Amino acid sequence: LYPNQPKANLDRESLEALIEFARRNKPFNIHWFGGEPLIAWDDVIVEAVKIAESKGLRVPEDLKFGMTTNAVLLDEKKIEYIKKYQIGLLISIDGPEEKHDRHRVYPDGRGSWKDVWRALNLVRKHYISVPELRWTLSPENLDGFADDVKWFVEQGLINLAIDPVYECKWYEEDYRKFREEMIKLRGYLIRWLRYGIPVYLMPVRKGIEPIMQLRRTWRYRCGLAQGNLGMDINGDLYPCHRFVATHDKRLVLGNIKDLLDGEGYKKFEEKRLALNRYWWQTPPFNAEDMSMCDKCVFKPACMGGCLAVNYDLYGDFHTLPTTFCRIHQILAEVFLPLHYLMIAENNQTYIRTYLRMFRP
Repeated sequence: LYPNQPKANLDRESLEALIEFARRNKPFNIHWFGGEPLIAWDDVIVEAVKIAESKGLRVPEDLKFGMTTNAVLLDEKKIEYIKKYQIGLLISIDGPEEKHDRHRVYPDGRGSWKDVWRALNLVRKHYISVPELRWTLSPENLDGFADDVKWFVEQGLINLAIDPVYECKWYEEDYRKFREEMIKLRGYLIRWLRYGIPVYLMPVRKGIEPIMQLRRTWRYRCGLAQGNLGMDINGDLYPCHRFVATHDKRLVLGNIKDLLDGEGYKKFEEKRLALNRYWWQTPPFNAEDMSMCDKCVFKPACMGGCLAVNYDLYGDFHTLPTTFCRIHQILAEVFLPLHYLMIAENNQTYIRTYLRMFRP
């Protein structure tokens, strides 16, 4: 979508301003993303920790760092440092070797699976035994998806943040296949939960949201600077990290350097609240057929999907792609019965794994 991404690291002035803002608002969380954060290991990540400590901040007590990484540059020395400062890791891996290597390749076309798997095992050995994995699901890797998840669970990798791609074209055959794979996955999950294996799958969490009342209202959500911000390499602040890639100046709420004085923060707040008021004007709706909303099983939990996806596709936050609507209806139809079954059985593994996040 955005071929002209700048190939540069976060500038020093913005980095120092970010840490100072964190100091004034501690406890604070900073999560690195890219590109690939490990390319900027010394200049940004290590330097940020040094600056934080020079300002008297304790890492991770006052300032918690994390990163989303493809892991290919991880080695034992970096993992030792990550462990020392308890830096969070979200590791991108798109299924087993064959499927991962279709999409995550080096510039010369080689797949990255072997390097990611090597790094993942180092993380498990030296830092976190069950790291969180970020898995992107598309129509091209739907075949055998449930068995792919089963393979990961058999390796002891049971924390899987799996999310479909909504921006691409899904055909009726893809939705049919998606439903079949989710039903098969539900069968596996029932067995795992009954054996006390706490497998966490994001599709399950999404599927049970309509009855969990975790949403106060569709008005309060991520992607609107209501709790998190995205910052680019020049310090410009966006409503969330996904918007950074747009480089759309209409979405810039301010600059981190300006937030350190009262007038700059006031202007930032004015823009942030104006953005939220724009969102509050109307509930989100399906782009092709608004009547879908009336009969949608997922509607009680719908907060408009990813606003950055909506903006990329339609230039508007409120307009949802049909892919999101169809996929989330399927998730609710498949996994709500799982919820009722586990509650009827008083399955404590299920309750601890999935329901704790919905408690006030």
